[in-house]
Amino acid sequence: MIKHPLLKIIKTLNNEEFKRLNKFLLSPYFNKRKKIFEYFKIILFFKPDFNSSLLTKEFIWQKANPQLAYNDDTLRSQLSKLNSLIRKFIIIEGLNSNGKGGDILEELSKRKINDLYEKSVNRITKEVETNPEIGAAFFYERYRIEINKFTHNYASQNLIKQKQVDRTAAELSDSSIFLFNFFITELLGMSLNLHFLSQNFKFDLQSNTLRKLIQSINLEEIMTSISEDNKYSYVINLYYMLHKLYNEPEKVEYYHQYKNTLSNFEKILSREELSFHYTQLRNYCLIQIQTNNNKEKFSRELFEVNSIFIHKEYYRNKETHYLSADMYRNILLRALDQKEFEWALDFIKEETLCLLPEQQENMEAFGYAHYYFAKEQYEMAIEYINKITTDQFIYRIDLKNINLKAYFILEDVEKGLQEIHSYQQYLRDSQMFSSDRKSRYMNFSKFLEKLFLIREKGKEDYGFIKKKILEAPDVAFKDWLLEQINYIEN
Repeated sequence: MIKHPLLKIIKTLNNEEFKRLNKFLLSPYFNKRKKIFEYFKIILFFKPDFNSSLLTKEFIWQKANPQLAYNDDTLRSQLSKLNSLIRKFIIIEGLNSNGKGGDILEELSKRKINDLYEKSVNRITKEVETNPEIGAAFFYERYRIEINKFTHNYASQNLIKQKQVDRTAAELSDSSIFLFNFFITELLGMSLNLHFLSQNFKFDLQSNTLRKLIQSINLEEIMTSISEDNKYSYVINLYYMLHKLYNEPEKVEYYHQYKNTLSNFEKILSREELSFHYTQLRNYCLIQIQTNNNKEKFSRELFEVNSIFIHKEYYRNKETHYLSADMYRNILLRALDQKEFEWALDFIKEETLCLLPEQQENMEAFGYAHYYFAKEQYEMAIEYINKITTDQFIYRIDLKNINLKAYFILEDVEKGLQEIHSYQQYLRDSQMFSSDRKSRYMNFSKFLEKLFLIREKGKEDYGFIKKKILEAPDVAFKDWLLEQINYIEN
């Protein structure tokens, strides 16, 4: 199968983008070589995955040039030109989607076409304001339009009338509001990223420039001073609430204020903003669960937020149309943890189709394995694990954990011990896990191995190993191990 950078790009295109790309490549203004379009049409036979074994350079050449002997240099040159054209196409697509007006206004102003400029600026402003998706991109676009209006009017008019002066001053003031909104949403978004980075990695946070910048700004005072003139102050308040929430995570009331405000303005926020803010709700719930603060309450809260997130498809945005495998896994496991079995079953049936096509088969089997294990149908769980078709499956450790637990509950000592030896070798060989995580999994497998051996020898005294598990600091699934001992003892 051919491996070429252009395939990475065209895999990301949707059907409407493919239609526009067709027109782009057929335009002699952009593409003066008809042969390049022929190569493109041949490659399109392999939509949407472009991973067929038939997709080779030889196949492409033979279809495009049936009468000619294969020439690798020529084909490589043609594919390189096709790649350049596709890259140019996505740049233009980006300008069309992000540059809603600023670019054309700058051109008209620069060329001093004043009458057309006035018509265009009114039309573009109306378009941007009609059913807007409020967010950082909207604020930046409005800033560009307003500052362009100020620059154009200031340069092209003699400000001899008070009305002209007032209008020009108002345009400058409006541009400052939109610039402030853009700046604050981006700054507080970056602050959040810095917070998460500091939770996972060690670095000098106190001397970090971004942190010093945020600490030096009295956000509340600035927001209050312009709130009457800023009709989008609710967006800034959302980010400010989020900022306070992560700076004082123990104040759960901030979470509810943030969530309620988000719900109140949900209908007018952009999909990107909704995706971002619902992700932050999910992250906060996870932090509360992991730190054992209101664990039961926030486990339920997380399920409720996940339900909204999936139902309204807030994982879809400009960056991706697909549900990520990580998100699929985490949401499914949280639902099963809450014993929402019917919801989880519907999730597997419906949301598997929202994953990347190449992930769907394995992730569906993965989902059913977890579902049947949670339903205590252990043979079915093992059956679905065996349907996973590749050793490179990213969640292989999850499946091994299910296998070990299922064999223990089924009292299959022989298969259980075999699986433990395979599990331990996998951990020793794997480069995927941190040393701490490896240690936790390895300790789990060693304790489970001792339980298997006690069961095999028919001994009844589990007290000693129970004491060891309780004392051990790093053991994955400690509660599950203790539950199994208590069940056997009782």
